[in-house]
Amino acid sequence: MDTTLAEHTVIGVDDYLAGELESEVRHECVGGQVYPMVGAIESLQEYVLVAQDVRRVEVYRRADDWAPGICTDGSVRLQCLDTELTVEAIYEDL
Repeated sequence: MDTTLAEHTVIGVDDYLAGELESEVRHECVGGQVYPMVGAIESLQEYVLVAQDVRRVEVYRRADDWAPGICTDGSVRLQCLDTELTVEAIYEDL
């Protein structure tokens, strides 16, 4: 059985950098976990980060060279879902 996705190996900075030199795809290392960078996923057109501690929604789009669109009030347009959400609705019940 392939358990590649289930395993979460934490690596050190030196191991990460050594692997990055040999890899054709760029990665980022967060808390010892390695993830492919956004540009490495060709089909990804948009992603959203929602802050937990303040009302802040960041939308990143490939068409905008991944520059953040930051919204703290009003509404957020999600082109990938062809919809618009208010910041109030995103943070409802929190």
